[in-house]
Amino acid sequence: MDLRSCVPQDKFDLAAIARARAAGFPAINPILPELLEWLQDINWPVADQTVELLSGSGPEIVPHIRRVLVSDDSVWKYWVLSRLCGRLSP
Repeated sequence: MDLRSCVPQDKFDLAAIARARAAGFPAINPILPELLEWLQDINWPVADQTVELLSGSGPEIVPHIRRVLVSDDSVWKYWVLSRLCGRLSP
């Protein structure tokens, strides 16, 4: 499977998230940064499903979350912290 097909092409691309879910972890670890980008606006249709998907990730997502937290995008930080981080396993 081409992992690029698991990254949404637009905010309505729910099929890409379904493909990512089917591929599962650790197969989709290489595209974690691209998937995190879809949490920049929680109002996008793909955002909630992306949160669900990423909440099942392992410690591999931590460096990517750190990159979000040092960015200048306060809204993205908010959505990652409020919607995703609380759902991750310790």
